[in-house]
Amino acid sequence: MSTNYRSDKKISMRELFDGQLEKYGVHEKIVEGKTSNGKRFLTDGSNGLWIHGDETFDGATHYGLGNAPGRILAAIEESFNTTIYSEHEPQYFGYETVEEWDSAWDELYKQEQAELYLDIMCFVNGLPNKIKPGTNGMSMAEIAVSLIAKSPALLSPDHQEELMQEIHDIYFGKDIGTC
Repeated sequence: MSTNYRSDKKISMRELFDGQLEKYGVHEKIVEGKTSNGKRFLTDGSNGLWIHGDETFDGATHYGLGNAPGRILAAIEESFNTTIYSEHEPQYFGYETVEEWDSAWDELYKQEQAELYLDIMCFVNGLPNKIKPGTNGMSMAEIAVSLIAKSPALLSPDHQEELMQEIHDIYFGKDIGTC
């Protein structure tokens, strides 16, 4: 398990590794065979954080459930007057709020579903499409063929939502419930 992080401002790698984090108990550790110009390791003696970037800090990654890099991240934030966001926060992706982030994901999902529908319609009609054998899209296209064979009206664009919902229900199962 890992988590990625980004800063809300540019930090020079030279400054990040010039020793100023030592006052917080954070220092660089060379890891044989893994440390490189673009990948360096910071530790507080117990926990570690891989830092990515050549000239500037591009991000960081911590690995493992028992590895808690909070002290290292706090030292960077304090030293460089910055805020560091994890991939679990909307700011990591450039959004200000969870609602804005959710809205962007919803819009992406709608776009992907529209593209999938077009590919399924092309597949059903024997036209060129982006569906590849062995993929989820192929399984869904085969479900569509079966549904349309039983109810040809599903070919009509007026029935797009109904067709996609039926494909979804069959593919994922109607009563899968929630966790």
